Amino acid sequence: MNKFTYYNKLLDYKIKLILSRFVSDKSYLQNKFYRKLNYTLNLDQPRTFNEKINSRMIDGYQTKFGLLADKYLARLYVAAEIGDKYVIPLIDVFESLEDVDFSALPNSFVIKCNHDSGSTLICNDKNNYCWSSAESKLKLCLKRDMYYRTRERHYYAIRRLILCEEKLDVFKNCDQETTPELYRVHCFSGKAQFIEVDFTDRDGQEKINLYDTHWTLQPVTLGSPNNLNENIKAPACLSELLMLSAQLTADFDYCRIDWFIVDNQIYFSEFTFTPYAGRMPFNPPSFDMHFGSFWPESEGRA
Repeated sequence: MNKFTYYNKLLDYKIKLILSRFVSDKSYLQNKFYRKLNYTLNLDQPRTFNEKINSRMIDGYQTKFGLLADKYLARLYVAAEIGDKYVIPLIDVFESLEDVDFSALPNSFVIKCNHDSGSTLICNDKNNYCWSSAESKLKLCLKRDMYYRTRERHYYAIRRLILCEEKLDVFKNCDQETTPELYRVHCFSGKAQFIEVDFTDRDGQEKINLYDTHWTLQPVTLGSPNNLNENIKAPACLSELLMLSAQLTADFDYCRIDWFIVDNQIYFSEFTFTPYAGRMPFNPPSFDMHFGSFWPESEGRA
């Protein structure tokens, strides 16, 4: 990203940010919801999954959401709850971009902000990596206010940091066409119910499959086509993955927890309390209601 592109994007973002501050959370979310999903958001009696996520965004904020949405604090929490071996090794943490010494970083690494979504940058070979472009993106992401961008309140008070982690090779000795890149486990009342599995093929095309806990492919797409390759197998550590997900989400009526798996070793990625900012693209749309039916009406949790 060159400087001209960076400053144009920053100016556009600041204008939208200023304008959004004059719109209530409820109005903002209702408008976004209808434009994306083409039906009116019912907050009085939410029934679909997306309606329940939006209801949480307006009325269900918990301090713990913010603590665990912080990718740095979440690492500490997971290590304390289930052990260091499930946390990706941390190379360093920086308070500002100026603190990052690119020359001191290893040959390969992953660098990202702790307070947002979409800032992750992967370096496979430092000798062939454009650090100036990475700096521009990180600078833009550090200025990005996730609350005003998506109205996800739990991002509002996160102290912004830059994390640098070891790069995992999820495709090591595996067929990329059939090897999941990421496992997103959807848990309701501390019980895993669905596993959203992300693939990226050799051409860079993203595919998403949704499975139940018996690894049965569900008849739905989530914004990307399914991967229908018949050689996709459940991970050998599936039972452990589901157990850990249930353990870490036991305090919430709904939470999604994301994982990487490398050589049958499970690594925590992040907690997500409001996936897709309450606009999860189920196709067929009727699956939105089915997914929401697993969310308890009231159990004294949030």
